Amino acid sequence: MRFKSRKALGQEKHTFVVDVVSLAPWPQLHGPLVVEYQRGNKKRGHSDAADPIDVGTGVTRYEWGSAGRPQQFVIDATLYRGKDGSLEQKLMNLFVCQVDAKGKPGNMVAGVVLDLAQLVGLSERAVRQSYGVECSMAIVEMAGGRPQLAIALSRQVDSGTGVGKGDGDLGELEYPSGRPGSLMVPGLAAAGGDG
Repeated sequence: MRFKSRKALGQEKHTFVVDVVSLAPWPQLHGPLVVEYQRGNKKRGHSDAADPIDVGTGVTRYEWGSAGRPQQFVIDATLYRGKDGSLEQKLMNLFVCQVDAKGKPGNMVAGVVLDLAQLVGLSERAVRQSYGVECSMAIVEMAGGRPQLAIALSRQVDSGTGVGKGDGDLGELEYPSGRPGSLMVPGLAAAGGDG
């Protein structure tokens, strides 16, 4: 019996651009926060720290890029097609982290998991999306609702090869958990309440 390699089944190279916009509502528990991305074991990066903005009644919001410095992650990914021709899942984590003493990402307090295979229909024009983050119930209760991480998503298109071209119609995104943009992130059930 002869097996086809993943490459023989089809692969596509894509470059995704993620702009971190805001996180709200968030309880007045933490000082500065950063957003860190991780794809696989080695590919990671993080935003600059954002300070909380008081919006009253013990609730804050965080904004990135408001000082004219876009908080942008450029993520290269090779996506593979399964035997049925559909793209296989390729996950990317976005973690909300406290800032440690060195100004780097410290304790994770929230997270969102995105499936890049569901984003191949994006064009170069950014589409803003908000995703409910997975975090402790204490944070949800103190914030008065599930915090939303707002990001702008786009995809760089190689006009020379046509690889990665999309029609720009994002449509309704489907995520493996059944909840848009969110999967259970291990360790978050108790995270973030004491920070």
